[in-house]
Amino acid sequence: MANYSNLKSNSEVKQRSYITIIMNKIIMLLLFLMIVSMAFPGLSPAENHTAESSGTKMSMESDKQDMNEMKMDMSACKRMVELTNEAEHQLGGAQYTGKMPMKGMAMKMSMDSKKGMKMKMDSKDEGTKMKMDSKDEGTKMKMDSKDEGMKMKMDSKDEGMHQDHDAKAGGSFFMAPNEMHHIEGTYSKDCGFQLFLFNAFTKPIKVDRFRALIKVSGEIDEEDVEFSRFLSPNKMNSFLQAPLMKGLNPPFEIELNVKFPESEKVESFNFEVDKDGKIS
Repeated sequence: MANYSNLKSNSEVKQRSYITIIMNKIIMLLLFLMIVSMAFPGLSPAENHTAESSGTKMSMESDKQDMNEMKMDMSACKRMVELTNEAEHQLGGAQYTGKMPMKGMAMKMSMDSKKGMKMKMDSKDEGTKMKMDSKDEGTKMKMDSKDEGMKMKMDSKDEGMHQDHDAKAGGSFFMAPNEMHHIEGTYSKDCGFQLFLFNAFTKPIKVDRFRALIKVSGEIDEEDVEFSRFLSPNKMNSFLQAPLMKGLNPPFEIELNVKFPESEKVESFNFEVDKDGKIS
């Protein structure tokens, strides 16, 4: 009888021990989620799930001790970016209320500009042909010229869209697949990775609507490393930034994953930093 009581007591002790272990793990998980939520308030679990379902690995695992070691004074990395209300009201800005661009619009505009040059060159030949054409053809051309004039007048507000694809901060420049935004990524040893956002007219816009994560592949002390960092906006909302891991030296590669506010899809952009620290 005593042996049975001892066995029962031992069983209850083990059961309580298992329950305590499980509860501790749940508490640790909740604490971890709270820390991540406080550190990166911009990216919700739903958005993170979307990123994973789009084939982008956006791991939220990070070593808190390592993050503390690699923190730097980002106040020394300020860049002057002129944000305007005009830019926010244009295509790609937060206050834009017009029509969304059709797919391939940027490419069509580029082709149209070349077509305009061709039309200018062929004007003499066309003028010769016009004299030979019938009265009906002349009437048709008259109507076409009127319609073309109306079309040009309607499209004048789009002048300058997707015409400037030059980097503004010495980084690597991309046009976003949504044809509404442009992005520029920069790197320096002191400031880490910085991301600038522009509207369709390549004018800088506020970045607090965008969510971004970088995955970096390189070497530290001749050992291969791969780590991820969420980007956070600076105080002026003029760019997103993230310091990189301590001890990381060029060359290395950066995969940037951006969730644009107009879509649930996460878009990827690839950068390379050469041995001299130049990003491309």
